[in-house]
Amino acid sequence: MNSLFKKGVVKKEIAKQQEHFEDEQKAIIKRYREIFYNQRECLKRLQESFLTSVRYMENLIEGDTVKHLHLKEINKKDQYKSLV
Repeated sequence: MNSLFKKGVVKKEIAKQQEHFEDEQKAIIKRYREIFYNQRECLKRLQESFLTSVRYMENLIEGDTVKHLHLKEINKKDQYKSLV
């Protein structure tokens, strides 16, 4: 009977450890999912910021190009007036 009692205690301990292991495994999986989700969100914000910066620089270049063309036209008119 003592042997049966020990087997029962060992089985209970194994089941308890298995349950603890499964709980730890679920917690680790949950933690990594949260990390990956946060990382994905961070990358999305980084991409949005990058695209906004690129658009801003493109607008600056376009504005500078228009201003440069406008100044060229003014210079041409001034040169023409000085010839006349």
